[in-house]
Amino acid sequence: MNVLLITQEFPPNVLGGVGYHAYHLADALVDAGHDVHVLTGESAQHSQDASPPPLSNVEVSTISYRRTVAPRLWFARKAISWLESSTELETIDLIHSHEYIDFDAIPFDGVTVQKVHYNLTEKPANLPRIGLPRPFDDLAFSVANATIWRAERRLERQAIRSADLTIANSELTKRTCLEHDGVELSDIRVIYNGVDAERFSPGDESDTTTKLLFVGGDQERKGIDTVLDALRGLAPSSDVTLTVAGSIDALDTAELEATLPIDFVGQVGHDELVELYREATGLVHPAQYEPFGNVILEAWACGTPVVISTPSQCGAAELLEQGTGCSVDPEEPMAVAEAMHELVTTPDKFDPMACRRIGTRHTWDRVAAATITLARKHR
Repeated sequence: MNVLLITQEFPPNVLGGVGYHAYHLADALVDAGHDVHVLTGESAQHSQDASPPPLSNVEVSTISYRRTVAPRLWFARKAISWLESSTELETIDLIHSHEYIDFDAIPFDGVTVQKVHYNLTEKPANLPRIGLPRPFDDLAFSVANATIWRAERRLERQAIRSADLTIANSELTKRTCLEHDGVELSDIRVIYNGVDAERFSPGDESDTTTKLLFVGGDQERKGIDTVLDALRGLAPSSDVTLTVAGSIDALDTAELEATLPIDFVGQVGHDELVELYREATGLVHPAQYEPFGNVILEAWACGTPVVISTPSQCGAAELLEQGTGCSVDPEEPMAVAEAMHELVTTPDKFDPMACRRIGTRHTWDRVAAATITLARKHR
């Protein structure tokens, strides 16, 4: 099958997890014998990550687009323009888009798949404030919600309705689509995200420390504030220490390191991240809203148990099994603190092999195979 993947980001130009998802899916599709072409964006706001090697058997076309004000809308417009003028569609069997696209605007007779990584209806509740004085901050949010974000949500609904098939990355994401986008239950399927189980794999048991690990930036929805409150609620004798990996801009890390058992290591590469997972007693990820949560699957693949939010707030919690961790209400810091303490003090309650089994059941080759199987049913 000839597949066109559409993604706003693709290594080395990355914004977050979607770019790596598209990269690994493209690689797995090629390994399965499919031809893959990627249409992606290029912008000054992209970070550069050259650690994933270029995929030699994947052709990549890049379009420039504006990242200011409404980048999702600008990318969608440029992608449609490229598709309308491209001769590539004559040979394509499947368009699989990781960005919201109006498929009705494309002159294409093959199968169209919309992948939903994030529900835009949740955006206003989970974006950080701009930092202006409160009345002006509230006004800016209100204006954005009534204009730009409304247009984005309109595009989201049209993309889902115009696609032959919509794939959500969790039941949580699917439910949110059904609640807000007016589609039928049968129109959405769930394929959980994948993990590179060869790279993210258990290490030597002697590498494990008593430190817990938080992977993520200082976005409120990721749960860093809950984790900090949990640490403050623990007794100094609890033996709980925490390593934080990720970009932290809004917190005084020096003051926090001086007053709490915490160590901020900043943004780390994939190889260093693997070592952090292997060394940790457990991963802590009490997100307010997490459509899936790749860090959870990566930790499991390394044999590391987790403390995560409930399935109503975290998609990956749908995969939680006995011995692989626990789910807690992220609005209850003391419940998070108790779960963190349990990870450190009663490690025998958790089974690294059970964690590893979850990771090996959700590899990228399985994601690719499930995607193609669903697409072929719509040919």
